Amino acid sequence: MLIPPWVVPVLGFTVGFAIAAAVSGRRVGEEGRVPSLVFNIRGTTVHIHHWIMAGAILVTLTLLGWFEPFTYGVLGGAAVQGFTYADWYRVFYR
Repeated sequence: MLIPPWVVPVLGFTVGFAIAAAVSGRRVGEEGRVPSLVFNIRGTTVHIHHWIMAGAILVTLTLLGWFEPFTYGVLGGAAVQGFTYADWYRVFYR
């Protein structure tokens, strides 16, 4: 029996979402198992959310011409999970 082609990226999406949820903080401002990438530049706090990192990796892989459906699914799932937080849009703040 052949696996339909849509199954692999959907499985990757599910895995990526679950892993991101497991290692991230449960609520806004709560530290997860993997620390957030937050730093200060001239009094402005910069928070590089995991959805930004996953998106940047997806864009980079696409520009390099590399496509692997499971990996794209994992990165997509991790990115979407990042949008479940109320502060997903707050990258720069004081």
